[in-house]
Amino acid sequence: MHHLSTVIDLDDDWAGVDVWEDPGILAAEEASVAEKEASGIKAKLKDEEEHYEALAERVRGQMASKSSIKSQNDEMVRSMSKAKTYRLMDATKETDVRTVLRFVREAEAVDLAFVLDCTGSMAKYIEAAKSSIQDIARRVMHTNPDLNLRVAVVGYRDISDANRFEVLDFTTSINDFESFVAKLVAEGGADAPEDVAGAIQKTNGLSWNQTSRVVFLICDYPCHGTKYHDYTYPGDDYHPDGTPGICIESELNLLKTKVHEEGEMNLYFGRINNECDKMIRCFGESGTPFEICALDDPQKLTKAVSSGIRKSISKSVTASRSRSRSDGVTLMEDENIKAYQICEAMPTRDEWDHIPHSKVDFLCNKPITSINDLKAPLLFGVLRWGESASSTTETKTRLLQRAKNPFARGESRLAYYGRIGADTTSLSSPKSEKILKEFLKNSASAEVDRKQYLSQMEVSTIANFLAEEYNKSGSRPDHCPKIRFLNVIVVEEDSTRVGNRFCAEDILPVDAATSGFTKFSNNTGYWNEDEINQSLLLFTRFTLEITNGYLMVTDLQGVRNGDEYVLTDPALLCKDKTRFGGTNLGDDFMKRCMDSTDAMLEENGWDD
Repeated sequence: MHHLSTVIDLDDDWAGVDVWEDPGILAAEEASVAEKEASGIKAKLKDEEEHYEALAERVRGQMASKSSIKSQNDEMVRSMSKAKTYRLMDATKETDVRTVLRFVREAEAVDLAFVLDCTGSMAKYIEAAKSSIQDIARRVMHTNPDLNLRVAVVGYRDISDANRFEVLDFTTSINDFESFVAKLVAEGGADAPEDVAGAIQKTNGLSWNQTSRVVFLICDYPCHGTKYHDYTYPGDDYHPDGTPGICIESELNLLKTKVHEEGEMNLYFGRINNECDKMIRCFGESGTPFEICALDDPQKLTKAVSSGIRKSISKSVTASRSRSRSDGVTLMEDENIKAYQICEAMPTRDEWDHIPHSKVDFLCNKPITSINDLKAPLLFGVLRWGESASSTTETKTRLLQRAKNPFARGESRLAYYGRIGADTTSLSSPKSEKILKEFLKNSASAEVDRKQYLSQMEVSTIANFLAEEYNKSGSRPDHCPKIRFLNVIVVEEDSTRVGNRFCAEDILPVDAATSGFTKFSNNTGYWNEDEINQSLLLFTRFTLEITNGYLMVTDLQGVRNGDEYVLTDPALLCKDKTRFGGTNLGDDFMKRCMDSTDAMLEENGWDD
């Protein structure tokens, strides 16, 4: 029974034995029963095995499904986060553009006051002066169509004159202004000096309230006070101590304070002769310099005032943007600003020997073949270093050295000296010197960080392509210098981390150092009229025309190097505001830049 018991114990349904019969028969019966039961048990075990295997398969499937769902959810979260980041970036950029536009419009609100000597000695000059004043007002409006201009006039004579002052406070009516100026008559005056101090006091009393402010003083004799002239004969100056009750230096200091918090006061002097030279020099030495313009050249005079207004507007916009950035920096944003210390000197040979190397890869844009390529983001790839920049087939790692400290800071980036090795086999291999530019603020993610560097490279690539097109086009007269932009590549140590990449470009030509680095224009419409050049203006116009109004190259800066301009860090203004980074202010500023470019070409007689 032991054997049977063993077999039976495998059957959970076994209920025991009721009858004991012949052992032989029982043995045969037991064998038969055992065989049947064993077969049943095997079949049951097989069924259970298949059941549990199916169950396990379902569990594995559920686990895989959960993993897939988790993976999909993770990807969805990443995509949503990325989309949220880009929406936030786009919204921030749109806000920035509106803010800059507001700053520009505020800065384009200009108060222009003319202070005119109307004494008898001005008889032979006053008609020319009046004509110049009227022409200035008209030309300023014509060449700066977006200006909100108010004009005022302070006509003055001498202390003892009955009609000592004739004042027109600020008005937007050019007709009222011209009518008032037309009625001014040269009369009065006794001794040589005139009441300039009283005139400045009256000027301080005008209703100044615009952001950009300009004063234009026109006279043929200086103020009272022996400090301001060299007259030695008795009776030459009835008031050798100055105008009674008025300190002209105090009035000038007060005039300087008549500035909007974001603007400035620009002072000009229309020089008729040399009688006022000492006075103007003394004004400057006391801290109130006047820019001198020759009154005998009306065209230059008009250009000087118009230029001064535009400079004032540009400075006001810059001040407003700087203050806005400063006021708007949160603690978190402040923590994201990289710590740095400026060191202008390039590292010495000894210092380079102690600067560590890192292995980096290089990214470049694929070549542009036609203007149509500009309407979609440019492709980029990994540069095979040492070959043509168009080769983008595989990684070609090189060694990079970067100076410990930046040598300069721009509005949004730091600039370092760097060296790139020719290979990775030897630290002493030949190296090419580069400028490495790094964004001041750490990005939220490696992807966003990489995007802003690639965007900067794309801007440079497009600007250089358009410069090449301009150089060989009929839009550039033969006498005009060619234009070239420094080629930019992206250098990255690790594509998955923030703060491990730079924009790399060549160092500006050494022999161009004497011309000095110059900012020729910006992306809000300002042109540096002290360094204006026909070729730069024509190039800006060309970029808008050849792209059928889609984009234009602005923010021109660099050096003049023989028969070419070598430029760096341009900005692209484009109808598509989502492209080309934060310096793309869109089509509103495209129009402003084109208006100012056309005005500069017209004023200089280059609009043929």
